[in-house]
Amino acid sequence: MKITTSPRKAAAHALIMVVCLQLLPLNAAKAEDPLVEQAQATLNVLNPISLTVNGLIDNAIKKGDSALQKRLEQLNGIIQSAIFNLDQALRNRIDQLNQASKDRIAQTLSGLTDSLRQLDQIIQGGIEGLDTRLASRIRQLQTEVGNVVAGLPVPFDPVLNVGEEGIFLVKQEGAVSSVFVTGAGLFKKGYKPQAWLILPDGKRELAVPASSMGLVEVQVPNALSPDALQPTKRYIELKLRRGGWLIPSYSAPSFPVHLCGRMQGYSVTASLSASGQVWERRVVLHPHQRDNVKGYGKGFYIETNNKPVRQDFCAIPFDGWDVDPEAPGFDHGLKVTAEDGGGYHDHGSAGTGCRFIYADTRNGNANAWAGDVLVAQKRLVAKNPCSQPSQSTALLRYGLTQVQLDVQASLGACVAGLSMDPSYNTHVEVRDPNGIVLERRDVRLGQSDRALGGALQIRVNAQGLVDIDLTPLCRRAP
Repeated sequence: MKITTSPRKAAAHALIMVVCLQLLPLNAAKAEDPLVEQAQATLNVLNPISLTVNGLIDNAIKKGDSALQKRLEQLNGIIQSAIFNLDQALRNRIDQLNQASKDRIAQTLSGLTDSLRQLDQIIQGGIEGLDTRLASRIRQLQTEVGNVVAGLPVPFDPVLNVGEEGIFLVKQEGAVSSVFVTGAGLFKKGYKPQAWLILPDGKRELAVPASSMGLVEVQVPNALSPDALQPTKRYIELKLRRGGWLIPSYSAPSFPVHLCGRMQGYSVTASLSASGQVWERRVVLHPHQRDNVKGYGKGFYIETNNKPVRQDFCAIPFDGWDVDPEAPGFDHGLKVTAEDGGGYHDHGSAGTGCRFIYADTRNGNANAWAGDVLVAQKRLVAKNPCSQPSQSTALLRYGLTQVQLDVQASLGACVAGLSMDPSYNTHVEVRDPNGIVLERRDVRLGQSDRALGGALQIRVNAQGLVDIDLTPLCRRAP
């Protein structure tokens, strides 16, 4: 059977084939463009470094090293600028630039990638001495990133890379704290960006000591950031030059900035208390004694009446009290104040916690006696607290604060291994600079809890060591 096709359909099929054949080389070129691959490779180096630097910023804040914190914030701004601008370039078809532009960008990317690898080795060395190791690298990295960004296509309107939540800043030492704003097209035609802090009573102009195409440094006076646990939310407004040569025009984007204080004067008090059982002890007269024996109020007395006689007596429990075999000065809970007799008599031990008195008629009638026989007793009673709590106070700071409490001192007279083991509780109070309690938490030994909206973690080990780990709320925000 022969299949025929109309001339119109045949022409349409031919046109589709021509278009497809023309598109295939273009798509293949895009996928294999060396500059695209090089830019993506640089991003692959930048992203893990960014994660590491953010962790180092947290550590610097926790250590209270404001100088290193600021240097790392600057480094992070440079890295974020490079990431954002390279990502924007890849989205905007960097592969369609002319070859001369591609060559310039490729050359700057090559130098930047080498510097990033060296930077990665530096920051992997840990936080100790990092400020010194970074000092000579940041300026070089900033120059190389600036060269890369300058070679990329510039958007007509400035684009900020701050996200919906804005920027979160922990107050730095000194009079001002630097906010590093990243984006694309932030510095055009020599116009230096301007910045204002939006306050409830108006606007305050902020210093802008440094700016480039991808990074603007804005300085916020520390006096405007209260030293409080909760961040203060404000807005920063920028004035940035737009594209176009003939008639200058400007954009005025704004974004939230969350300012965290430095935790000055806050304190934490931890106290460890125990509840459990203690031995209550007493010494009483033996309940089986008679009254008025040989000048003693109570005692045991026997006489022969023409036949030998013996009496044994032991420490015994009664009235809900047990014998206290460890009582000092007692024989397993028994003590005889005095013993004697007339005629032939004897006295001595009748076993553990027992005595005997004896008399017989070998020398005629006789007697024997023991006066004021005492019994040592004990019983378990509940006690809460077992003793005065073990307590310690420390200044609260970002990072780890440790407080050692005395478990044995808090136990006092309470005894472990009885019908009820002691129960320990650590009471933690966070106070502001005026001594006002902000939050209270009760934590068992070997357990943990959180306070201050999750920023403060409290851990208590079995030895009474309290770990109080405070992370700035600004750094915890997304």
